Amino acid sequence: MALEESVTEWVLAALPHDRSDTDVVTALSKTKPGELLILYHNWCARLISADPRKVMRSDAFDKNSIVALRSDVIGVIIEDIEQGKDLTKYLSRLVRTGFSLSSNPARKKLNGLRHLDLLLNEWRIHHLHLSTTEEADGFVERDDPLLFAMFGLGKAYLLDIGTHSTFADDELVKIAVSNWPSDQLFLEIKGVIGLSGGSPHSTEDRKKLRSAGIASFVSIGNRVFAPPNGISTAGTSLNATMWSIHVIRSRRHFENEVEKNPS
Repeated sequence: MALEESVTEWVLAALPHDRSDTDVVTALSKTKPGELLILYHNWCARLISADPRKVMRSDAFDKNSIVALRSDVIGVIIEDIEQGKDLTKYLSRLVRTGFSLSSNPARKKLNGLRHLDLLLNEWRIHHLHLSTTEEADGFVERDDPLLFAMFGLGKAYLLDIGTHSTFADDELVKIAVSNWPSDQLFLEIKGVIGLSGGSPHSTEDRKKLRSAGIASFVSIGNRVFAPPNGISTAGTSLNATMWSIHVIRSRRHFENEVEKNPS
């Protein structure tokens, strides 16, 4: 059987990338099946499944003055979430990119790769653009106020309204933990009582760590929380790695069983 080859063929056909860029095509052709599956999972995770969800609003969200100023737009987005409509138009246009090469390989920074959403991959937080005016490509108009939200099974958690400078702000983590403590949006590290000096990382520190594929803990009072996903040195989530390993192991197990009993 050629199941390993079929994995490569399937991912290359399904993963959106610039097929006219010979460097991109060559790089993907040299990528191992397990790594291709990670890229595929990474791309899928950037999209939000079109399922009806109950909308949960944080205290910080309701108190944010931009919520009142953009109430019409936010109301439409909330209605779309509740009705399970496709939310892709509110996301970054980069969700159309499943793989890219760095424009400056010498820098070796993950935030230069267009197929990575480092905020999502580490903290599982999406950012949505606040507009209902669709442009020619099907995405809504862009400006700086962004809705930060987490999406789970049957629930959508509206954390706050911020800007692109909010991406590494641990206030998003604190909002999630304080408003929905039993939903385990972030994981408490048991047995650890606080971090030395309170929060050891500034927003700029977190940006640098994230750009290097290093996750950071968040201290809230005397409790310490870890990201729900974790992030790899390749910038993808650890969930993507685990899923890929599961698929590869399942394929090998299937091949072994068929070899033992072809019928």
